[in-house]
Amino acid sequence: MPVTVTSTKRWSRRTKGRDVQVYVAKAINYTVQTNYQNFIANAVLGEFGIFDATTSQALISSGVIAQTQQFFLAQQLTNGIKRTQLFTFSEITPRKVLYTAPTLFTSFLGWNYAGGNFNNPDVAAVGNNYEFALIQINEGNEPYDVQNFNYTMKPQDVSDAVSPNLSVACALAKIINNYGILQTSPGIAAAMYRQSLPLAQADVVVNATLGNFTLGGTTPTMAFTQGSALVVLGGTAPVFNGAVGNYLAVPNDMVSSPTTANVDVYRIIAVSAGVSITLDRPFKEATTTMTQAQAQGTLLKTVTAVQNVGLKFTAINAGEVWRMAQRDELLYADNTAGTFINGSGTAIQVQQLELEGSTFQGDSAKNTAFAANFGLQDYFVLLTDTYDYYFLDYSRTFPTLDDPQQSGSHKGGIVICCPKSAGNTLSQLTTIFGV
Repeated sequence: MPVTVTSTKRWSRRTKGRDVQVYVAKAINYTVQTNYQNFIANAVLGEFGIFDATTSQALISSGVIAQTQQFFLAQQLTNGIKRTQLFTFSEITPRKVLYTAPTLFTSFLGWNYAGGNFNNPDVAAVGNNYEFALIQINEGNEPYDVQNFNYTMKPQDVSDAVSPNLSVACALAKIINNYGILQTSPGIAAAMYRQSLPLAQADVVVNATLGNFTLGGTTPTMAFTQGSALVVLGGTAPVFNGAVGNYLAVPNDMVSSPTTANVDVYRIIAVSAGVSITLDRPFKEATTTMTQAQAQGTLLKTVTAVQNVGLKFTAINAGEVWRMAQRDELLYADNTAGTFINGSGTAIQVQQLELEGSTFQGDSAKNTAFAANFGLQDYFVLLTDTYDYYFLDYSRTFPTLDDPQQSGSHKGGIVICCPKSAGNTLSQLTTIFGV
């Protein structure tokens, strides 16, 4: 079953050491307070606005800022106002980065939908060891996390009538996917010798002949439940012809027609005639109740005449990548890495920006003097939201201390994270800065 795990260790810092202030807008509208004094007196928690730096300190809410106009940004916090220094529009370079959904990293060991196999060096025999490791290689995660998995071939694998390698692949998938469940179960993780969070979930993939089961009875159904190995038969007098030792395949999206380029394979380990079947491991795909037609070919297939076997690994969290080390019977297995997109504006990314921004402005246990004077930072990121970014990059020149005739430069920026669920902050920024 899918496991949702997040860990701040998995995300590198985003400001990259620059002088950057971070604002996370709440899912509320841009302020309507007409000037800064009214904003101080009346703005609600998290309310955000940009104000003219002249005596009036009027709200800027429409029209592009003039090149020579000075302004500052402000947000209402629990312990007062968080505001920037004064800027002239000509000093900054505004840019907007809209939310981009991440895609998860995938890799294959063996069959990869186009080729590849386990390429075992030995004949199938009891005691053969299948072992590999996923080695996380995300920047900022040194020393890299290494997660080892192995399975020793058993008599039932050697004698498997369909494919000994397919039997082993199902066993490995159960170990990998159960590892994720164990690591998120209270009281179990402490007893595990692997304390790190799981990186991936596994599908069993094959290049094989896909045939059809039969499901008889009156309006018969088969109910697959995510996270359960039990498949319940429904309808009147249902009769399913699957037997112990048979393999069944379902599309990993539970929508498409099953093919050798999209299936996840399970083995039937028990049958209760007219009642249920039991799979070799908990069902990972979405909960689905199949109709007779779906169980007889449009969503469910038998697996025979296996030619190639593999494991497909899919990252649990966006942005996580790994290399693979292979040993023993998997030493020569084909290893294929897929592609992924980190995305932009995910809640976890914004959370890290907000945490780092608050650290640099003094919100840490090591800077109690700042906290005493200015209060602690509020955190506005919603982990259920996605965000668009608005960046204000600036570069300023100033006389150097050792020689006033010479000038130095200071580069920095402001990052404004605008939630997509509600609020009009992004559209207001677009109007004000003309980007």
